[in-house]
Amino acid sequence: MIELIREFYGTEPSRTSTIYQDDLVLVVIVGGFTTIEKTLSEAGRTEEVSRLRHAFQDVMESRFKALVENATGRKVTALLSGDDENPDMLGEMFLLESREGPEDEPAG
Repeated sequence: MIELIREFYGTEPSRTSTIYQDDLVLVVIVGGFTTIEKTLSEAGRTEEVSRLRHAFQDVMESRFKALVENATGRKVTALLSGDDENPDMLGEMFLLESREGPEDEPAG
């Protein structure tokens, strides 16, 4: 994930954390706003920063999913993304296909 951010954002996060448990992979990325994003945020244009980040996440979704699928050997069924400008933080939550398969999951 860091390699993709470095390549496509042109920045490097100050800290990252990854949690992989059961059918969930959570990636938290701290730092890494581009100079443009920092400038807009400091000028109070946080909505534009958020829209830009969401557009980027939409474009990168298939690459992010492929990265997690290759690392876990499991299909990603959903990707939920969020960001916050203060502090400069991104969150990517990947929901994985159940190990039992979708037909074996309990109804509910």
